Amino acid sequence: MIRIALDAMGSDSCPEPEVQAAIEAVQQYQDEIFLVGHEEQIKARLQALGGDQPKIRVISAPDTITMEDKGLKLALKAKRRGSQTSMAVGIDLVIQGEADLRGVPFDVVARESVGGQSIARFVEPEEVADLCVFLGSDRARMINGEAIAVDGHAETFHIK
Repeated sequence: MIRIALDAMGSDSCPEPEVQAAIEAVQQYQDEIFLVGHEEQIKARLQALGGDQPKIRVISAPDTITMEDKGLKLALKAKRRGSQTSMAVGIDLVIQGEADLRGVPFDVVARESVGGQSIARFVEPEEVADLCVFLGSDRARMINGEAIAVDGHAETFHIK
């Protein structure tokens, strides 16, 4: 059984298509689905579509990312520590091992992912932010036209 975290607020007509997809996935594959987003909206949609099933859990994520969120505002809202957007909460479910990543538990993915890195750990969001702040400063005025990887020299991890 695969445990799937689904951002129920990700489409233009959310949460209806996400809830419908969760109901169909549970019926067809018997996987466990975590619908992440505005709890009241998701529960109302589940009830309307007859999807009150034990393998579908609603996980509250009260904050929303909108089309108006751009640049730094979007980055900070999406995954700052303690972010309660559906995207951030869903990612946290995977990191905490409650949901799977492509059908593989996160600890397996993490171990395989960092094994080929020179720093042997994941890059922290603050490290990426520090580089962005530096590149935007006067001290970096001579750096231009460069692609700078902030990934701890990561090798791409492919799940077979």
